[in-house]
Amino acid sequence: MESYPPLWQDLKITNSMPAAALTAWLKRAEHSGYNLRSATITSHDYNDKCRNHIMRIKRRSKLERLELRIPSGSASIPAMLPDPSQYLKTLVVTSGSWVLISLVKQIMADYTHLEHVEFHGVPERDSPSSWPEMPNLQSIVLRALSVHSNMIAGSHGLVLAWVSLSSPTCQRKISHEQNDLIKASPNMKSAKIKNWTNEAVPGIVDMAGWTKLTHLDISGTQFTCLPVFPSTLVHLEAEGARLSLADDSELDQKKDFFHLPKLEYLGVINSGFFDVVNDLANLALASGSLKELYVGDNGPITTNSRNSWLKSLPAPSSSLTTLSLHEEVELPENIIIALLRQYPNLQDVILSYTSATGSTLRELFERKNKPAYVDMEGCEGCYYDAVEAARKVGIEVAHQLAPKKKVNKGGRHPGT
Repeated sequence: MESYPPLWQDLKITNSMPAAALTAWLKRAEHSGYNLRSATITSHDYNDKCRNHIMRIKRRSKLERLELRIPSGSASIPAMLPDPSQYLKTLVVTSGSWVLISLVKQIMADYTHLEHVEFHGVPERDSPSSWPEMPNLQSIVLRALSVHSNMIAGSHGLVLAWVSLSSPTCQRKISHEQNDLIKASPNMKSAKIKNWTNEAVPGIVDMAGWTKLTHLDISGTQFTCLPVFPSTLVHLEAEGARLSLADDSELDQKKDFFHLPKLEYLGVINSGFFDVVNDLANLALASGSLKELYVGDNGPITTNSRNSWLKSLPAPSSSLTTLSLHEEVELPENIIIALLRQYPNLQDVILSYTSATGSTLRELFERKNKPAYVDMEGCEGCYYDAVEAARKVGIEVAHQLAPKKKVNKGGRHPGT
């Protein structure tokens, strides 16, 4: 056992681990010449035992990764961390611990070698202080806790200053002499900025400075203008994101606003970004890079925009393999069928709780290149005979309907 380093370098501590067992483990690891490399501390209660475990671990001078899964509330996270060193590269703090944005910036200023950080419980309001220089940071998760923002951070202050903002629609520019998040982290590759609102600082969120960014998740975040995404994006998740456009002319003025030729994944479920879905997806569809497209649960579909699927469909593509229209109840079946015909090589099709019927399913099971999976849950107009026909040709079909009962010549069900 001692000859296998991960047993002695990667430690997971839970509530059930006695202090004596941790002591014995640490002594054995040190006796065998190992340095603790990774530690995850999980506790259901921020009690003395949990605090003692944290104190023992923070003394490890060569710790590379630390994850805190504890309900510490507003207790100081910086006090739980080891001394700043060149070794600590990854820090994860789950939602049970609230980390003020000012403390996030303090941590990033002290631990300059961090490459990956996650803060899942950040009060919503930002502080006016600038972000420190973070040239080593490549991945960040900042998840706002809106429910605690007033209680912890007060009702005043700016929302997250993650980018410089300008507002041409308001005929003014909001300048920041201090570093914003994007300027401070030029080597970012993955960012999850979730559940933040932006209404207090209207303007364009310009992310073009993230020239290496490939993965972006803005779920639940609110924008007052169309943001500028970096053209390097491969994965864009915007579920539940809000987009407040001044008027429809704003879209027409920015016809070529989005330039995402490398996009492979696009998620705009229950999102204001569905209003610009064609603009987001078309270049990637045309280039053949887009493989997965998730829309749905978006409410009434407008007809006065070039992005409206009632007016124009997104570009065709032979590369798209996954299409989800889950709960897109406002989309007529003829549009759904026309949309499916744009993508002849689909393998996973989610049509649950839409207007799709057996006719839609027939469009799929009569194809030369049939999908492997079709979700028809909640499609009340799709009967069992169509599902059975699709299954007979090898398609896995999810649905909630029982087989149709046999009817006798008199028009009554047997036994009635």
